[in-house]
Amino acid sequence: MYILRLYRISHHPLNYHTYLSRIKKLPKIFKSESPIEQQSILLDLIKANRTIQTIKPQTTRLQPGLDLGLTPTPNNATLESDLKQLLFNNISFRKHAINDITIVKQYLLYEPRPKNVQDLIEVTSDFFQSQLTDSKEKKIVDTSVVYITLGRILEQNDYFNGFNLIDKTVNSDQYLNYRKSRLEKLVGVSILANVCILTLQWLLLPDIPILLWMAFNTVSTFLITSIFHIPTVSNLGRIKFRFYNSRFYNYLHKHELLATNKIITHLEEFNETNLINFHYSKVRPMTNLKQVKVDDYIIELPNIYQDNVGSDLPNEEISQIQKFFKTELNKRKIMLCDLNQELLFLEYWKNHGEGFTWVEPDQDPGEIIKLNISNK
Repeated sequence: MYILRLYRISHHPLNYHTYLSRIKKLPKIFKSESPIEQQSILLDLIKANRTIQTIKPQTTRLQPGLDLGLTPTPNNATLESDLKQLLFNNISFRKHAINDITIVKQYLLYEPRPKNVQDLIEVTSDFFQSQLTDSKEKKIVDTSVVYITLGRILEQNDYFNGFNLIDKTVNSDQYLNYRKSRLEKLVGVSILANVCILTLQWLLLPDIPILLWMAFNTVSTFLITSIFHIPTVSNLGRIKFRFYNSRFYNYLHKHELLATNKIITHLEEFNETNLINFHYSKVRPMTNLKQVKVDDYIIELPNIYQDNVGSDLPNEEISQIQKFFKTELNKRKIMLCDLNQELLFLEYWKNHGEGFTWVEPDQDPGEIIKLNISNK
């Protein structure tokens, strides 16, 4: 009986020097392993790289002229870029990594998570397209990776690339054709089953008119298919499809609506000051939508220091993003819904407060005043 030890990149001692030496041996060892072991090796590769990113580099003064031949540890952005190139661009590992949802999720979720938005979109869209082009396995396309990446992009307040991700995945022509083909197959199977059942009914119960059986089967098939097999979403509370959209269109663009709703609600919850979050808006860190952090650099957009204090108009960058949202929603046949809180607020002012009862908010304004005093 032989016990084989799986090749581990993250085993102790782990530093950048040992990491590089193990990476050099990886292609040769990887080819000889089974598919399950290959997956474990790639998962361990991600773990090793991210572990090195968490290790604080220690600086040691060497004597003049002394060279140990060690490669200094690069910054986290370089380590992350090298990991992405090795996993998803290297010919030895790309096919195994980009087609495996476990590896892709490990890459997206293992701390410290990647920050480069373009790399996130590229990996997610490539994985998504690999599912659509996989003709050998007739499986359901997993959209969870898209929402994981979208959440990561929104953490950086990059709303433009949020819509860019949607267009490259759940709103791509390939994915819409995939959902259309699944619907056509479902309808085809339903019609075939309907014909078979109709034939049996006519043979076993000839006294009942065949047209009556046909009407009964058509209605029952339509109801069952609508309830159980063709789930559509048209209204999410904050946004909804336009009323003239067909049920077929709503079915095809279901995930586009869900992802768009995630973007809209993120802006309102974390960057706007509105009726819902007004009472705790002052105790959360203020974000600047004109500052974008890319790797270790902070990019500042023009007019970043323009002061809007004392103005009754909404914040300038918020207004610009709202205009951008309006354009995107119109393009996608989606419209905003009135919030219940806003309608209630308008009714309050219209009736001069009659019929309303004051209820303490979640965040007591007195706590905000106390916090401001303690922070001085």
